[in-house]
Amino acid sequence: MVALWCLPADFAPSARQVASLGGIQNGFGNIASILSPIFLGILQSITGSFALPLIIAGMVAVAGAACFAFLLPKVQPLEIKAQAILL
Repeated sequence: MVALWCLPADFAPSARQVASLGGIQNGFGNIASILSPIFLGILQSITGSFALPLIIAGMVAVAGAACFAFLLPKVQPLEIKAQAILL
């Protein structure tokens, strides 16, 4: 997870947008942190075992790592129009 915190600084068009991109990234991470225990708890209560929820969590982790490794484009700053820059 530490490597992901470097991406907002690499993608941001200027230093002013680094915190915004980091906040958006953190927000989506927090949504997943809230929903995954609920989802896995529901699965555990349905199946009576932690095996299926842990298998699903592992598959999601492997899929995320594969997306990060193979689908992430070359890291370069985003381009924005001059009038779109917020002060």
